Amino acid sequence: MNTKNAVILATLFAAASASGALDFSAFVHKAAISFPGYTAETTQADFPALVRLADGDGGFTHAACALAGGADVRFATTDGVELPSKVASWNPNGTSEFIVRIPELTAATRILVFWGNASAEPRSPVMTPFTPATYTLSWSFDEEGRANLDGTLQSR
Repeated sequence: MNTKNAVILATLFAAASASGALDFSAFVHKAAISFPGYTAETTQADFPALVRLADGDGGFTHAACALAGGADVRFATTDGVELPSKVASWNPNGTSEFIVRIPELTAATRILVFWGNASAEPRSPVMTPFTPATYTLSWSFDEEGRANLDGTLQSR
């Protein structure tokens, strides 16, 4: 992995059934996500991770998402606690990106992604990946020349 990357990319793999704190039974699909690019021995708290989803990754398909723009895609800990997230970019013909706040990122961290729920409620405004109290600012850079945005301001 390129050491200049400012985010840790996630890898999806098929998930076994999990029980948890929230009821995700209305979501038709799920997969587990690991972070193989994170090899440090230290734990990162409240880490905003970039999660990329492309058709075929761990069984994910854009077509199986029930709401436009990935509005039904949700992330959770393996014990079912929903994680703060936001859609960074949605590309049904390629790779979509999400910023997900991971409570404790280690080399062994695993989270779940759920999708395919036509009745999924909108993400709560409080469910933001960046907490202004812990981040002064968070710049997003892309390769397409779009304006760079401060994610901490977007989450207020």
